[in-house]
Amino acid sequence: MSDAAPGRPSWPIRSGTVPSLAKSISTRPETSPGLAAALPTGATVALVPDRAAAPATCPGPLAAPNAQDWLRSSGKTQLAAAFAESLWESGGVDLLVWIEATSRASVLSGYAAATAAVTGRDQASSGESVAAQFLSWLGETSRSWLVVLDDLSDPANLDGLWPAGLAGRVLVTSAEAAAVPTGMRILPLGAFSLREAIGYLSGRLAADPDKRHGVIELTEDLDSEPVALAQASALIVNTPVSCREYRAHFVRRREQLAESSSARPSAAAVTWTFSLGRRSSWPADRPSCCWPWPPRWTGTAFPKPSS
Repeated sequence: MSDAAPGRPSWPIRSGTVPSLAKSISTRPETSPGLAAALPTGATVALVPDRAAAPATCPGPLAAPNAQDWLRSSGKTQLAAAFAESLWESGGVDLLVWIEATSRASVLSGYAAATAAVTGRDQASSGESVAAQFLSWLGETSRSWLVVLDDLSDPANLDGLWPAGLAGRVLVTSAEAAAVPTGMRILPLGAFSLREAIGYLSGRLAADPDKRHGVIELTEDLDSEPVALAQASALIVNTPVSCREYRAHFVRRREQLAESSSARPSAAAVTWTFSLGRRSSWPADRPSCCWPWPPRWTGTAFPKPSS
């Protein structure tokens, strides 16, 4: 496979859709693992939620595994997207490939699309042979490249399909460290620092500074959890409540949940109950929020509840 192909592609090249960066994204200057240093050429690293720092679960529907994954989301995909875009804008990469690694078929399709972009030829299929050609090219080319494998759910999805090469970087995101092959460097992502959390929440409320009253106290009660901050800020932005008012309701709801559980509920478990799309989830004297159930959050963005 040659990059000087019939279509004569124009370099640098992008393949796949990099998720849009949220306007209020926090690049986490204090708690980010520092991808620029951790991912030099020739390296592979994985971003995963820090399960060791994960809060306690709570009973009821929020105890379901998919709910707990959502509650522990850490914004890993947004950090990966920010890194990819930064590398692209700085001219630090000739080829940027973003692939949803949720299934083997998705990975093969992503490699086929990248092959077409590099060669300038349409690919008739997205089979194993096309993927093998692309992976071979990655291993031999002197052009710099970054392959992001987002939301890896099963290591079997990449059996025989791992990219490697001295000129490239591989960045993986996954909700579970168990999905990452043994020996790969893992960079855990936990809660924000207090400074990052306050900056994030204040930034979300920049259009109405009066709503920031009580921002420090609310941030502390939310334990700087990314999902809790995203949910709380979304409700505050879209209703008349301030941080102080939200905090008062939050504290009461947390106490109610704690009464029915032997463990203190996580901040995200509490904020989620205000976003169930039920009028009963918010006090009668305040407008209830109307987000659909369940909110779709995979760590893709802040604050959009959307691996």
